[in-house]
Order: sequence, then structure tokens, then C-alpha cells
Amino acid sequence: MVRERQEEPLERRHEEVRRARCVMYRQTVDGTRCVLIPPEEWRLARQRYERHCHNGGAECPVYVQYLRIRGDARQPSASG
Repeated sequence: MVRERQEEPLERRHEEVRRARCVMYRQTVDGTRCVLIPPEEWRLARQRYERHCHNGGAECPVYVQYLRIRGDARQPSASG
């Protein structure tokens, strides 16, 4: 007997998309941006950093530096 693959619930797919965002990419009064970068600098460098924001912070130089300064041994990963 072959079971058909069931479609994932919509809520689960949305949760996966939300987890893919970096924890520092948040809604602010200046719009959605990395909270580790000042608004003025974000406006100038948005294209350079935004791909990291949508990839869970993976390989983001700003987030890696933040973790280093904070003393956190964990490295950011796309899996959350």
C-alpha cells in the first residue's frame, strides 16, 4: 500500500520562513532592518547585508562580530 505524501500545513511552512530570518532583522520605526546597524548606515548598505538577514544571519559579518563581542561561541546558521 502506497501512501500519498500529504501537503505540509500552511502554518508550518510560514514558521519555516520566519525562522529563516535573522533574529536581528526586525521591524523598527525606520522600517524592517538589522538592529545592529544604525538606520543611516542601513540605508546605504541594505543591499549588501539583506541577503544574510533572509538566510538566518548565516555568514553575516555584522552578526558574527556581535557574537564574538558578546562572547557567544555559537555561530549563526540558517537552520536556526
